[in-house]
Amino acid sequence: MHARVSLGPGRFPGASLLLSVLGLLFSVFLFPKIAPVWLLQFVGTVSGVLYTNAVQVLYTSAVHMLYTLPGKDHLLYWAGNRQWITGAVFAGGYIGNAVDAIDDERAFTEAEREAFEAFAAEVESMSVGSAPAPGAEAALLAGKQRDTGAISDVRTQYRQTVMSVPGYDDVYGEAFTENIAAEFNGEIATVIDDGMRFTRPLQELLVRQSSNSALERKRYLETLAVERRSVVNARSRLTEVEPVFDRIDPTRLHHASFDELLEYEASLEDALEECEQLLEDRQHEIHTNNRSVRGRSTGTFLQEYLYRSLETPFPVLSAALEGIRKLGDRRRTVVRSIARRY
Repeated sequence: MHARVSLGPGRFPGASLLLSVLGLLFSVFLFPKIAPVWLLQFVGTVSGVLYTNAVQVLYTSAVHMLYTLPGKDHLLYWAGNRQWITGAVFAGGYIGNAVDAIDDERAFTEAEREAFEAFAAEVESMSVGSAPAPGAEAALLAGKQRDTGAISDVRTQYRQTVMSVPGYDDVYGEAFTENIAAEFNGEIATVIDDGMRFTRPLQELLVRQSSNSALERKRYLETLAVERRSVVNARSRLTEVEPVFDRIDPTRLHHASFDELLEYEASLEDALEECEQLLEDRQHEIHTNNRSVRGRSTGTFLQEYLYRSLETPFPVLSAALEGIRKLGDRRRTVVRSIARRY
């Protein structure tokens, strides 16, 4: 004897779906035509609340599913920290580019120093005419005596030495009179440019000024050496920190034990403190050891001049800040992993 089969919605497999479809059709096609406006407004309000709650339930369920899936840390890491996937070269290329810029500047400055020494030697070896009469030196600077031959040789030697340094046009791009006036002074530039008489006082003045320019380059080279040591030291400090960042893989935190997670967090905290200390040390160096640029610029930091062609005029500060950002992000990921599990 066969048992009776109920066709109620609880027993018929497709009944619930069928009733839902019929209800939907009624709501879409019939209900708006026969229901009063106030009822439609009420239903709309209720539907909005139910929709919001449904979305919230779906979101909560999805998040719960991510947390309970195998390898959940990898999924959450990918969803919330996609910037790490694109590459995590610690400190970028800031410091490497800075060292290259320093080396280029040192090569150019050394060439300039040698050029000024060569110019001084050439001028010193030139023949000088008879000694001027009393008061002739003042007349010379006043532009009342001419001797275009020797002065023309001075101009030629200056162009063949100082103005022939590779990279001169890129750094200065100055005409003869403008450059020699900036290096020596305006009166000397006027005398040489106008073809005044080449006298012993003028010769000695040119030799002395050229030697001073060479000495200025030598001092600038010492400044560049200090800057290079500082930048290389910063790179070494960041290199020591980088393994901490690389060792802690966010995609494998779910395999780590509680003690390992605590160790990771402590290591990242120490690395953060080192980057923050580097940032503080570098700022102190910039403000206390900064010197004028070639004696020809005022109110300009050495770094702003030296790294003018780079992405940032303060590459060490940018590298330290980049390290702080990345280490902070990774530390927060470790802390979240600890909180989720324990």
